[in-house]
Amino acid sequence: MGSSGKKNISKSCLPLLTILSILLPLSAWTNSTDETFLPEDPFPDKESSSFAMVQQADWKLVLAGEVGTFPARRAVVVRFMPNGSIDRDFGENGIFRLPTPSGSVFHDIKITGDKSFIAVGAVSEKERHSKIVVCRFTRDGSLDKSFGEDGITLFRGKGLRAEVALTCDIQKDGKIVIVGWHSVGDNHGMAMRMLRLQKNGDFDREFGDNGVITFSNKAYPSVY
Repeated sequence: MGSSGKKNISKSCLPLLTILSILLPLSAWTNSTDETFLPEDPFPDKESSSFAMVQQADWKLVLAGEVGTFPARRAVVVRFMPNGSIDRDFGENGIFRLPTPSGSVFHDIKITGDKSFIAVGAVSEKERHSKIVVCRFTRDGSLDKSFGEDGITLFRGKGLRAEVALTCDIQKDGKIVIVGWHSVGDNHGMAMRMLRLQKNGDFDREFGDNGVITFSNKAYPSVY
């Protein structure tokens, strides 16, 4: 697992239960099936997708993604016990739901140095409009009110139609680097965007142009 005690295991658009069933029953020591791992489906009656997963030092598994379908999808994080059952002490009955009035999705999640979580993705507005969302929540799955505005930082560049965060990383000093894409022109062009935030969710004004680096190439950014 490495010295940090945590590991970014997967980034894939798969149903939450499917990704658990495929990836996690393999023993890290013997490569044999772990018959004690019985994953529980957090959304048995709804469509869901997972895009990122991290493992805590205590072997609990944290998945980030979405539940529901566009445009009513909702960004979610679910935490599982080492045996695959849902950790009911996390969030609301095991699930953190991003409290936004519109559609949303999480594309990546990381564990910080103090064992809290940073998740990034997008929040939809009107048709084909979106903002980058960066969210910090505590170990128990509640929003960290000291971060951004009540736990959330939103961003969309002036005059742009859409911004989406695809991945993030936490520097040793706690600053948060986010990479994604923004819209270009009116014909659905895309270009890469990079942001850096302070630990409290404010933009790091010493990075790029007031915390933002914009790339002008009209190509979809592949950051996976």
